[in-house]
Amino acid sequence: MKNRVITGFLVLFGFGMVLGGCDAQNTGAPAPGTTHYTETNTTSTSSDSTELTSQLVIDTSNSEAVGATIFESSDLTVPFLTSEYSDITTAVAKPLEKIAMKYKKSMSSKSNMIGESGSDGCTGGGSMSYTDDGSYRVVTYSGCKESDYTVNGKIALSYDYTVGDHNYTFTNYSITGDFGYYKVSSATLTLTSTVFEYTATGTSSIDGDTAEFNNYSYKMTGISSASMSLSINGTVKRGCLGKWVTITTTSPILMNSSYSCPIDGDITVAGNGTSLKMIFNTDMTISLYLDNVIIQEYENCDEIPIYTGICS
Repeated sequence: MKNRVITGFLVLFGFGMVLGGCDAQNTGAPAPGTTHYTETNTTSTSSDSTELTSQLVIDTSNSEAVGATIFESSDLTVPFLTSEYSDITTAVAKPLEKIAMKYKKSMSSKSNMIGESGSDGCTGGGSMSYTDDGSYRVVTYSGCKESDYTVNGKIALSYDYTVGDHNYTFTNYSITGDFGYYKVSSATLTLTSTVFEYTATGTSSIDGDTAEFNNYSYKMTGISSASMSLSINGTVKRGCLGKWVTITTTSPILMNSSYSCPIDGDITVAGNGTSLKMIFNTDMTISLYLDNVIIQEYENCDEIPIYTGICS
């Protein structure tokens, strides 16, 4: 399980760096730093507070599904989605690639893009337009149809070409198609040489697997080094669980290239007065606690059940 999820993100990270069109010679635009674009006059991005209080009671009958959903939820919440769904990754990435290449071209020909704007048609209809203030390129999709999917909403992109860092901010963004849909009222994605991080609020349905998520955050650091850490935080509701759970990383999960599974860290999933805690040990075993009582010991991360297998 771990290898499938983590590998997907590493492949995705490499693709994100290509999208950035990083070029040390292009220094015309001011470096945006790590601040994300702020959209004005937007609607609330949080899920209904009453619904969030409808949280799952975690017990031995659903503990395996709850444990599996800690990692499996990343497949449905990440703005680019993972390489596990190769067709969907293409669907999300293709419009962004189109924008990024235009962005790189304009950077190489102009030292100042303030006030620049433009538009372009989409293969199957609809449009994609953009404006630029020199730090952010804000792209608006309006019924943009490419292949078998349709994109709507806004994405703001910013790049620091000196170091290759770039940020994406999604506002009322959606992509729908034969695979299902991915819709967020708000999301941010940061890609650097060492960090992959996103936070998202929205809903998705991929190949019949559904999720709702509120301020769901996933952060990987040390991507290009031998040691990498992972933190997951936020609230999510998945298919067969039926109610909300809140995921909190107490100690980041540590992965090392010398080992096939995490060797440190712990994550807690809280429900309605109950909690499930997963502890990763230095010998690659994993201890599962229900309300502070151990209920399961896995010999390694590959033994953690896959969510779709439990809920099918």
